[in-house]
Amino acid sequence: MRNLTLFVLAPLLSACNGSSSPSGFEGTWNYDLPDRASGTNLAHLSCPAQGDAPAVELDIPQIGNLVLARDGDQTLAGRTDQGCSWSFHEADDEHASFASAEATCHNPVIGSSYTITGWTLARDGVGAAEVVDAISHRPGGADCDFVLAAGKRTWVDPDADDDPAAAFAGSWSYVPPDPATRTNVATVACADAEGDPLPPSYEPQLGSIAIERTGPHTAAATDGDGCTWTFAVHGNTALLDPPAQRCGPLTLHHWALAGDGSRAFEVRSGERAGCRVLLTIGERTRP
Repeated sequence: MRNLTLFVLAPLLSACNGSSSPSGFEGTWNYDLPDRASGTNLAHLSCPAQGDAPAVELDIPQIGNLVLARDGDQTLAGRTDQGCSWSFHEADDEHASFASAEATCHNPVIGSSYTITGWTLARDGVGAAEVVDAISHRPGGADCDFVLAAGKRTWVDPDADDDPAAAFAGSWSYVPPDPATRTNVATVACADAEGDPLPPSYEPQLGSIAIERTGPHTAAATDGDGCTWTFAVHGNTALLDPPAQRCGPLTLHHWALAGDGSRAFEVRSGERAGCRVLLTIGERTRP
């Protein structure tokens, strides 16, 4: 899932041209490209005021994948690209739901935890509608409500004869940063000499990246600092591969890009000079 905290969590080309249809839910399911107009794949995060900080209301685009595998009779084991594992009950080939009343995961990408209280999937061919209810646990703060009311995923056909990396090739620029919506504003979290957290700072994201197709399912992105990062591409989503890469002072542990050939959303997490750098609402377009 994605993006379940104030700084968070955790796509994008419309899925590959599948040549077949899944039987049940087994396989890889990518989020479709978020759509602000319709609300598709936009989760709403609601955090109460605390201290001198006002209440927060954010709409967070959801990107990335959920990989589901058979784990017993009518049971599926699921794992997201952000590293959390969940269990689902598959009532039939078209309906699956969260297998427990609630479960909690510490998300290594966002550096905090969240508790899922409800999660349903309804499959229609290679598409699936998704609804998620969760509680995001802010470190040292009050919990936030997280609701994805109109989630939509597409199954990635492993046998499709396609070239999804081609749609990512070219130059991609950030849309103008917007502090109000947190679009293209990265959070930088550092600690003092004693290891105690300092107040976070915020960095607008500017500039562009040049993406080169290196194979049908691989790509490389070069940023303005001359760093090149490699990705695995399946369906509409490109994921940093291998998941830990370093260039100069920056180490990236996660970078998900999802796009439709003209627009792209991203989530990126890493470390720089001992500080965590997290972009949870990244948005790019063709220049």
